[in-house]
Amino acid sequence: MIGSLYVHVPLCLRMCDYCDFYSLPSSHPLRAEIVPLLLSELRLRQESLERREAIEAKASIAWDTVYVGGGTPSVLSPEEIYELARGIGPLAPDGEWTVEANPEDLSPDWIDALASGGVNRLSLGIQSLTDRLLKAVGRRGSRETALRGLDLARARWKGRLSLDLIAGLPGQTEEDLARDIAEALSFGPDHVSLYALTVEKGTPLAGRFRTDEESSARLWLAGRDALEEAGLRQYEVSNFARPGSESRHNLVYWRMGSWLAVGPSASGTEVSQDHARRYRNACDLERWAIDPVGSAETEDVSRLELVEETMMMGFRLRDGISRNRFRARFGTDILNLIGPAASRWADRGLLVADEGAVALTADGLALLNLFLADCMECLWENEHR
Repeated sequence: MIGSLYVHVPLCLRMCDYCDFYSLPSSHPLRAEIVPLLLSELRLRQESLERREAIEAKASIAWDTVYVGGGTPSVLSPEEIYELARGIGPLAPDGEWTVEANPEDLSPDWIDALASGGVNRLSLGIQSLTDRLLKAVGRRGSRETALRGLDLARARWKGRLSLDLIAGLPGQTEEDLARDIAEALSFGPDHVSLYALTVEKGTPLAGRFRTDEESSARLWLAGRDALEEAGLRQYEVSNFARPGSESRHNLVYWRMGSWLAVGPSASGTEVSQDHARRYRNACDLERWAIDPVGSAETEDVSRLELVEETMMMGFRLRDGISRNRFRARFGTDILNLIGPAASRWADRGLLVADEGAVALTADGLALLNLFLADCMECLWENEHR
């Protein structure tokens, strides 16, 4: 059975100006039905998987990892988030269960509902603690509401705490980012995600702001250094954690594992050795609500496509790609496929290859897209010999 689950809550009080995830206003007519619909799809997905695997139906599955994202899961009431958690559960004894939230939405009852439902990891979307930067990208919260939420989480939340920050916001300086990081770290998070702002086409921000890539990269690198100096190791391009606090759920994605996904626009993948089957739910709440499984698009992922995805995801990790795991899945050593690219980058001191893994260095990770382009060229040459 697949042991990881992603749940997409497609509701927001207000969309941020940089966001292109699928979400609708929380005043939507189907608002009250979201949790029952999510749980209904989950049952359908589990039943379908059991039939394909010829496994006798089980009363429940103990999840290794669960991630509830959105949208904004914290727009759900304490009663709704508890209902969702109880419907999803149980979690394996050593499992990880994450729920995303905006700090301004937190309340004692909501935090207690998470804990009572079995959730053990809270991820707060801070982005910045500077009001002018929050306003510049249409965040509905403020420095005051974020600090109030962080204070509440520190006082009441007993599980792991992850915080999200963004580098490259309009008008952001290195001093702004350094201050945000220092203040965020004062609340003792186990994990911090530091994202470089991406301005997606079609978003409100795209109409009024263009990223200065050089300035944004300089900001992000300064933020990376500050986080590592504070004891949070960069274990993935945008993610930093204290030892043992890495996001286990996201590691499933980066290592190209299998996961179920429920909710409109959610995408799940079932990997079978060197190929995979993927589905993407309709980006339409009404269509999804009527027939969540039937309205999904499905595709078969070929061996070559899975190799490409394994590299695109795996090289995001500071530990890189395990040679043994790659060989077990694809029947060949990864260096047989990308040897020339690996040699070029190793010669520049940007990649390390040993018996256990092939991995980019910290400086190499900053040039990930260029390295991946080099790898894809090697793959293409191998395929056309």
